[in-house]
Amino acid sequence: MAQLGLLHTVLLETGSWTNAGHPTGRKVSFVNGFAIEGHYFNFSTSGQWLWDQIEVQVPDTAEPYATAEAIQKIVADATAVNAHLAEQEWNRVTPAYAKKGFWVTLSLSIQPAGTGVKVMVRYITRVNERHEVRAQIYRSVVDLLHKQQIPESAATIPTAR
Repeated sequence: MAQLGLLHTVLLETGSWTNAGHPTGRKVSFVNGFAIEGHYFNFSTSGQWLWDQIEVQVPDTAEPYATAEAIQKIVADATAVNAHLAEQEWNRVTPAYAKKGFWVTLSLSIQPAGTGVKVMVRYITRVNERHEVRAQIYRSVVDLLHKQQIPESAATIPTAR
């Protein structure tokens, strides 16, 4: 929803960086001169980036820090190209004084949970690629966790014919 006035524009806010796409009910107002001078990030004509997050329950049978680092590497590999493109686009469209507060590095958090730990990784991705990227990351993480659950001896014992 947008209200265009003579001196200012009002937009309906549709979510925060942790809750993408859901209306918050808040309205954002800015002076039209701000948009005319180019002091904004136009998501309708730009790459349409958003912050996304995955959460993985790591069982107590896995080494938590090594598993968290492996998950972080999976996410970094899956999102490296988009993170670089987002940073380039941000630098291209943002005035010099506003560039200080933007970074595209992953955010990793490890929390105790149940009988293991919960690993959360926040990353940047394109809006229209969000589901594919998330599916790719989850497939790789499931493969990682599955490999950790197979005992060494079971993997090397030949099957009977």
